[in-house]
Amino acid sequence: RAAEEARAREQERQYIGGCNHDHSAERALVDKSTEQKLAECREFRAQGNAWFEEGQFARARERYRKVSIWLDYTFPETDELQAEADQVHLPALVNLTVCSLRLGDWRGVLNTARLALEIDPQNIKAMYCAAKAHRQRANFELADTM
Repeated sequence: RAAEEARAREQERQYIGGCNHDHSAERALVDKSTEQKLAECREFRAQGNAWFEEGQFARARERYRKVSIWLDYTFPETDELQAEADQVHLPALVNLTVCSLRLGDWRGVLNTARLALEIDPQNIKAMYCAAKAHRQRANFELADTM
């Protein structure tokens, strides 16, 4: 009986066109105010900084990545809130880039450096990390342009 009910629910989901994943965490995140998200992102970054100082780069990277994910679900209502979100996001992205560099994740370095440079095109740390990643991947011409 339970198997039949599960199969019926799955068929209904497929008919409706939805997925079978639980999106309650995403909904709860979207429902938070921008101010709440920024405060929690600052805490995630502080946790990442503590892990980084201890040399736990993989753990730090996960905290910094969480900042980025949370801010992807943030839609600031004013220019001031957008500027504040960028002030939280940029250092987290740069720290995420440095963690990826320390872990030898060259693709991760390039992806997060690109995101950081979209916020601040003159960010020296992001450019440096991207150049190092390009050199490690033998993209010497790209490394020279950073």
